[in-house]
Order: sequence, then C-alpha cells, then structure tokens
Amino acid sequence: FKVVTFARRDGRGSRSIYGESFDDENLHPSVLHDKAGVLSMANRGPNTNGSQWFITLVPTPHLDGKHQIFGRVLEGMDVVRWIGKVKTDSHDKPLVDVVISHCGAKEVIAP
Repeated sequence: FKVVTFARRDGRGSRSIYGESFDDENLHPSVLHDKAGVLSMANRGPNTNGSQWFITLVPTPHLDGKHQIFGRVLEGMDVVRWIGKVKTDSHDKPLVDVVISHCGAKEVIAP
C-alpha cells in the first residue's frame, strides 16, 4: 500500500528536503523486495525519487533495482495487513481515511 505524505495528503507525494526529486542512491542487488513489509520509495523512473512511499504486502521482485528500499517493518505487520485490506475505489483510493499516528523509528543494532 502507498504511504501518503503530510504536505498534500492525496497520495501524489510532494517535495522532499532534496527538492522536487532526487537521484537514486545505491540500488544494491542484495537489498530486495523479497517479502512483505519492505518500505520503499515510489518513483517515475530512474532518478525521480520524491516523497511517496509504499510498503509491500507480498514479495515484489519486479520492483528490484527500480525502487529505493529504505527499510523493513519490524513490528506491526498485522496493522500493515489490516490497512492493505481496506476497500478502495476504482482508482485504488481507500474509501475511508487511514491515518498512522504516534509512530516512529526503532533503533536497530546491526548484527
């Protein structure tokens, strides 16, 4: 499912701290869309990253090498699956607003 940014709140993304868009970072071949819970940045093609995000609900290998991966869901995948089941219209827009609040990043110590 798509994560809406705060600026527009309409799913289209918005300006990032780097401007309207920015270049791809290291699209490393070992970082894959290999399972549910991958947090990735949407784009319109190479070097067009902005502020539009999505979390995978299933493995999506067709996205490998095309979308920048920023992390994985470590806790709360049940919530992600629940959000993924929200009914949508013909344009894939949810019929009800889904708002994630009181969230943040978890410090993870590398193995």
